[in-house]
Amino acid sequence: MTRRFAVLIGALLGTSISVVGGPVLWYQGDWDFSNGFANERNTVVSAAAGYDSFIVPAPGWIITAVFSNNVSDLRSIVGADWEIRSGISPGNGGTVIASGMNVPASWTLTGRSGFNYQEYQVYVGGLNVYLSPGQYWLMVRPVGSGGGRSFVTTTSGLNGVNALLDGVAYFDSSFFGRDFEPNSFDFSMGVEGVVAVPEPATLGLAASGLLLILARR
Repeated sequence: MTRRFAVLIGALLGTSISVVGGPVLWYQGDWDFSNGFANERNTVVSAAAGYDSFIVPAPGWIITAVFSNNVSDLRSIVGADWEIRSGISPGNGGTVIASGMNVPASWTLTGRSGFNYQEYQVYVGGLNVYLSPGQYWLMVRPVGSGGGRSFVTTTSGLNGVNALLDGVAYFDSSFFGRDFEPNSFDFSMGVEGVVAVPEPATLGLAASGLLLILARR
C-alpha cells in the first residue's frame, strides 16, 4: 500500500473515531477581572442565570461534565442547576436539550479574587449527554441556602479551549426582570467530555468506500 493510500485511510477512519486527548472540549477562558453577572439560586437573589454559547463540530460530543467560574461569598453550596439549550435569542430561551436541578456539585476555589470576593468553580460531573453538531448555550449556577451572592465571571479568552469569543451572552432572571437579555460579554464556563464515536453502520460505509477505491486502483 502506498503512503498516499495510508494517509487516505487515516483521513477517512482515524479522525472520525478519535477521542480528544484532554477532557476539556470547550472553555471560554479565565476571568479577565472585568465584570460578573448574577448567577445563583436561593441566595439573596431567588434566581438568576448567565448563558454563553459554544460550537459542537462533527461528529458530535458526549458531555460528561459542565462547569462555570463565579465570584462569590458563599463558602459552601447545596447543589447546582445546569442547562444546555439551543436556539436562544433576545427574549427567547430556545429549547432545553438537557438539564439538572439542585444536583450534586463541587465548589472549589480557583485562586483568583476581586471585588472583595473569591472566585469558585461550580462543577457538575457524572453526565452522559450526546450533542449533535451545532450551536448550544450553557448555564451552570450554584444553589445556596438562603444568603450570599454569586456572579459568573467574564472572560477575554485567556487559557480558553475552542473559545467562542463573540461577545454575545445572555442574562435571565425573573428577580431582576430580565428575559434572556443579551449583553456584550463572554462568560467563564465550559464542558468536558469526549468526541462521539460514529455508529458501526457509518464506519461500515466508510470502509466500503475504501475497498472500492483500492479495488479500482
